[in-house]
Formats: sequence, structure tokens, C-alpha cells
Amino acid sequence: SLRSQANTLGQAISNGNDALGILQTADKAMDEQLKILDTIKTKATQAAQDGQSLKTRTMLQADINRLMEELDNIANTTSFNGKQLLSGNFINQEFQIGASSNQTVKATIGATQSSKIGLTRFETGGRISSSGEVQFTLKNYN
Repeated sequence: SLRSQANTLGQAISNGNDALGILQTADKAMDEQLKILDTIKTKATQAAQDGQSLKTRTMLQADINRLMEELDNIANTTSFNGKQLLSGNFINQEFQIGASSNQTVKATIGATQSSKIGLTRFETGGRISSSGEVQFTLKNYN
């Protein structure tokens, strides 16, 4: 019936909004992580110059260690509706965004802990198939 189709499309829109909310949450958290990494880079550059004393370098290293903990905390606690987003567990999550079974969006978000990011390359992509299926991917490669 027309009412059933309208209800289904309404739910599909809601599902799409959930997917968008998840990606926006992850994006904001990763933006914070990038700011932390920029700060770490600046402190490492500061520590590398010969004008620094051992005491100053030790203080800078302590700051860097604290920032690394903050980076990992963001990776381990960023979640949406109870699902962790940046810990490497958000893999092939599928969202129904249309009335037909093939109208879905899939999302994968790689791990962003400090132990992972030095060895990780992120890649994004998207496609729309002839059947109307929309796929968005965010992959990491170790």
C-alpha cells in the first residue's frame, strides 16, 4: 500500500541519517586526533633542536606521552549508539537507505590508535551501482 511505502521510505531516511551521524561523529573525532598529531609534530621538532636541555626534552616527551594517551582515548571511546567507531571494530556496517533490499550503504572505519596510525594508510571511495545501491568505504591498510 501507499502508506506502507511511505513508512518504509521514512525509515530509510532515518537509517540514512544514522549513517550520516556515525560518519560525522567519526570525522569530528579524527579531526581532534589530527590536531593532537600536529601538536606532537611541533613538540618533536622543538625537542630536536640542539638548544634544548635534557630537562626541557624530558618535559616535551612527557607532553608527547600525554598527547598519545589522549589520541588513544579518542580512538577507544568514540562511539555512536554504543558502537565503537575508531577502534577497528566498525567493519562492513550496512545501512538500509531505500525501500528495496539492494539500496544500502556500507561503511568501514579503520583503527586510529597510536599503535596503528604509523602503519596505516586510509582510503575512501564510493560507488552507485546500476541497481541503485550506494556504497561508501573508508579502509585502512596495514
